[in-house]
Amino acid sequence: MARRLVALAVVLLVMGASGICSAAPPGLWMQWVLDPAHVSADTLIALHGPPGKTAGPAAWIDGPDGKWYLMDGSSNHFVIYSGATSGLALPSAAITVEAWVMVAESTNWASFANFIQDNGSYERGWILGCLDGRFMFGLASLGDRKVTDPYPSYLTYMKADGPFETGKWYHVVGVYDGTVMRLYVDGRLAAESNDQHGLICYPDQGVLAIGAYADDDERHNLSGAVREVRIYSRALTASEVASSIPESVVSLGADAAQGIPVRLMMLDGSIIDGILVGADGLDLLVSGGSAGMQRIDSRRLGSIIVWPK
Repeated sequence: MARRLVALAVVLLVMGASGICSAAPPGLWMQWVLDPAHVSADTLIALHGPPGKTAGPAAWIDGPDGKWYLMDGSSNHFVIYSGATSGLALPSAAITVEAWVMVAESTNWASFANFIQDNGSYERGWILGCLDGRFMFGLASLGDRKVTDPYPSYLTYMKADGPFETGKWYHVVGVYDGTVMRLYVDGRLAAESNDQHGLICYPDQGVLAIGAYADDDERHNLSGAVREVRIYSRALTASEVASSIPESVVSLGADAAQGIPVRLMMLDGSIIDGILVGADGLDLLVSGGSAGMQRIDSRRLGSIIVWPK
């Protein structure tokens, strides 16, 4: 009985939070969680925005609070969109690109997320990734120029003030508010630049990708892992960046060693059987079967059955 009450308390806590925050955070444009619950065959299921596709094999690595998508440094990145910029309502006045990542091998230009073209003097778009063993945020803006000018923009690649450690998980955020570029690493301001201002200058066409720098003539794949990517159409404040760092897991205490058997009845009609072991933000942590630890978005949960134990 005690286990049933603890499990129900965790579920009600999470579902209560989701009831308050069921709408997307202000300005959230797109969001992807790269765990077994959101990757099916070659498809990355989005929480907000379009799905992604990969031509490479899916692979997983144990990380904070579960299994996360392992980027092989070769071909298994995700393409969210490829085509004319006019077919994608990209943020223009301001942007925040946020990622929870681990770099296994330091490779220049390896990207967590980007929509970019850097081909000679044709420099447009943005990127969040790695350069010279440091995290990097790059962006091109129009400034006081016109998009029809011969050279309307150039890219500023801004590197963090210190190197990252391979094999370690980080929260990396690039922010542009129309006048200032900022790069945060684990909530700390790691770089800042006033080099760009005005609207973001985008290429005529490009690729919105996760896990690889991809433009018309280059591709640089990430060797590492990605937990989640969020893109906002506004500039998050420093306090918002700090508050979005993944929180520690809500544990079931002594019961977590054995867990609580549950059946989750999802809104799409699917059923998930497993062992409830805790919660992380709005996600229930459920273990069981070949999928290992799964993160279940509580906003997609219709009802829950707690089995006797």
